[in-house]
Formats: sequence, structure tokens, C-alpha cells
Amino acid sequence: MRAPNVLDALPVAGTLADANSSAGAYPITLLVAAPATYELTLVPGTLTVTKATVVATADPQSRALWSSQPDAEHQLQARFINGQDSAGWTRCDG
Repeated sequence: MRAPNVLDALPVAGTLADANSSAGAYPITLLVAAPATYELTLVPGTLTVTKATVVATADPQSRALWSSQPDAEHQLQARFINGQDSAGWTRCDG
């Protein structure tokens, strides 16, 4: 016979957020089958998904006075996730 102070299973945490979820807050819920000898209080949590960071750096340029403006160049430093890349980004010349 098992001792009455033993849980049959540990609580299981779950959220609706996944690897493709947008930035935001998602509730974390807990589920467990409580033994008859306990009244469990399950306190939910929050999963906060933050935006990924992308840094675009303009390459230094120079030109002689009265000459035409050189083409703007830039470097994109990013750690893309979920197979994403810079395709579809729009270049802004300003």
C-alpha cells in the first residue's frame, strides 16, 4: 500500500503558445490529479514571448565634394528563427 502523502503524478504545465507564436503574453496552466488526502492549489503562470532583435548597420560611405551620392550599403546582423530570413524586407533609402 502506498503512503497517502504521495502524488500519483507531478503537475503538468501547458500553454497554447508554440514556436510560431507572436510576441505577447500567454497563460500557463497546470493540471494534476490530486490524491484524496490533499487539496491542491494550482497557481497559473505567464509565458512572455519577446520580439527577436535585428540590427541593421549602414556601411560608412564617403564622396568628394560636388560628386554624386554613392549607393547606400548596409549590413544586416540578425539571428533569424524558424527558418526566416530577410526575404520580403523592404529597403528604405532616406
